[in-house]
Amino acid sequence: MHRARQLQRKSAGISVLETIFVLGVLMMLGAVLLPLLSRSYTSAQLASAERTIADALREARSRSRGNFQYTTHGLFVNIISAPVMLTMYQGESYGVRSSEADYMIPLETDAVVSLEPSIPDVHFSGSVGTTTARKIFITTGGDTHTLTLTEAGLIYEE
Repeated sequence: MHRARQLQRKSAGISVLETIFVLGVLMMLGAVLLPLLSRSYTSAQLASAERTIADALREARSRSRGNFQYTTHGLFVNIISAPVMLTMYQGESYGVRSSEADYMIPLETDAVVSLEPSIPDVHFSGSVGTTTARKIFITTGGDTHTLTLTEAGLIYEE
């Protein structure tokens, strides 16, 4: 009878040692998975910013080639604002555009954008292409992606 009570007490609950062991295993799993999840989040932010910029460039090029509203179009990349703001405009340049037709697109990430050459105005002229070939660098969390815009107005993601 005394032995039956001992067995009954042992199987009644979880010991402190078992709880500490399970918590230790969970903490080790968290330590391994947290950097992976963080990198995944950063990659998703970078891909989102890259897609947004590439889509805006393609839309401005398409509007210009289609002679939408009977004028040329472009994209102004405001790298000073936070978040980075893209302005799709119509007109010969951002400085002499028709501001009523501006279409503003904020980057939904904290990406840092830089251009080479550093002119923030990407203008498309009808079927000719763009005014200047350039590279657009998008950086988030230490990772950088590059968009290359050719003089023909083609966009390559690197």
